[in-house]
Amino acid sequence: MDHLESATARGILERDENAFRFAHPLYARAAYTRATPARRQQLHLDVASSLQTAPGSEQHAIEIARHLGDAGDRADPSAVLRWSQTGGDRAWGLLAWDEAARCFEAATHAATRQHAPPGEIARLAYRAGVAHYRNSDPVPSRVYLERAERAYREASDPGGVARALTDRTRAELTAGRFGTRVALEPLEAALAALSDPGLQARLLAQMADALWLQGDVDRGREFAKRAVTIGASVGEHEACIRALDALAVIDWLGLHLKEALAHLEAALEHTHATDDPWLEAVPLPRIALTQLWLGDVAGAADNAARADERARASGDIAERSLGLAVEVALRVGRGDF
Repeated sequence: MDHLESATARGILERDENAFRFAHPLYARAAYTRATPARRQQLHLDVASSLQTAPGSEQHAIEIARHLGDAGDRADPSAVLRWSQTGGDRAWGLLAWDEAARCFEAATHAATRQHAPPGEIARLAYRAGVAHYRNSDPVPSRVYLERAERAYREASDPGGVARALTDRTRAELTAGRFGTRVALEPLEAALAALSDPGLQARLLAQMADALWLQGDVDRGREFAKRAVTIGASVGEHEACIRALDALAVIDWLGLHLKEALAHLEAALEHTHATDDPWLEAVPLPRIALTQLWLGDVAGAADNAARADERARASGDIAERSLGLAVEVALRVGRGDF
């Protein structure tokens, strides 16, 4: 206590009721870097232990998970698993994708240390991969989705394999460029093993994306239409959104802009049936861009603003950049810059 009072008197710490805090982030950084790695891990463990016993500890789940993760092997893997899952769920609900990815990474490692069943490891690795993707970080996304795919195979879960393959392919294509080729054989094999029409629709929609990106627009259109038909019949709205987006891009390539707009507006209708803000941000910037190309300046401006609002809320940097590009083009066209 004497050391704390001395640091407060020197202006390094500030007292706030029953707590002390550093007066400046650089003071905190200096103190942290002077501690040995072992001491840092113990400090993180001590902070996590204190937060776990505090009233309302569930509200601090993300912070507890962060400290337990930084405590390394000193932390009990069962505690890491529990709090990382809780923190990951909480971060996911807040659309805090960086924190969600960090939590589910820690949960995956903790489950592995505990020799958990492969299905549990697969589920956690899958969520880590999706969170990384939504945080616009496709490299670790692919790593964790590949891990999820292997674990799902070990668990003999064809549906899980299909989900992991679908999202891993999307991450690979996101990191690539037009003409990027991905192996379709694993997707085709996964499709043949499925009996769930919803998962079939999701796989078909992703294969449609892969096909048009490598220049095979005819097969891309065929697969996208199949995905929409199957997805609509079973209420698989995400598959419909993805497939209609693929159809719109294929329409763009052929300069069929009115058809593209119709597909995107249909995708937007499907987003209303989901409870995922991330998906709501997908069609709007594309609608705005298509309207701009069609000369509907007022519609483009309105939807670009809506797209920016939704993308900011969901944390989707890529979709926000597309909406902002439309706003920039509109400002340039008006000479408002």
